[in-house]
Amino acid sequence: FMGNFVYNQKQYKINLKRAISSENHQVISTHLIYANGAGQIAKDSKYRLFGVAGLFDSCQGIDSNVIMHFIDEGHVGINRFEGTNINVCYVIKESLFKKFNGKYDSIWENFMKSNSRLKEQMHGAKLLNKWKGTFIDMDRPSRFFDGNAFYVGDALGLIHPIAGGGISLAL
Repeated sequence: FMGNFVYNQKQYKINLKRAISSENHQVISTHLIYANGAGQIAKDSKYRLFGVAGLFDSCQGIDSNVIMHFIDEGHVGINRFEGTNINVCYVIKESLFKKFNGKYDSIWENFMKSNSRLKEQMHGAKLLNKWKGTFIDMDRPSRFFDGNAFYVGDALGLIHPIAGGGISLAL
C-alpha cells in the first residue's frame, strides 16, 4: 500500500492505494502508528557513529542468542541467524572509523586482537558477504509521539533506514 494521512478533529483519515491494482481504501482512526522512513540526515553532523553489519558462517563458539561486547569507541552485537550463521553488527565512533581509513575488515581485525573472548567466540567463522555500513546521525531529535501519532522503527530515527533494523525495533 501507498498512502497519506490527514489529521482532522481528533481523528486520522488515512487514504491508501494498492500499488499493483490501484484500489483505493480509506481508514478512520483516533491513533496512528507511523513507521515509515526517517527524516533527512544532516551531512554536517557534529557527532556521528558508524554502523556496520556482516553475516558469518561456521561459527561454533556462539552459545547464546544475543551477545554484546563493549569496546573502546563502540560496541559489537552478535545474534544467531540460522543454524551456525550469525549476524555481527558493530557501532563505532567516527574517530575509530577514520583511524582505520573506513576499512571495515581492519576495524574488525582490531576488535578480534583486542578482545580475546570475541576472538574465541568467532573462531572458525567465515564472513559470507561484504560488510555493509552507514553513518548514524546522532543530531536528529527523537520524537516518540505527536498528538495521537506514535513514531516507531525508522520513523523514530534511532536507526538509519539503510541499516535495516527499524522494523525490528518497531515490533
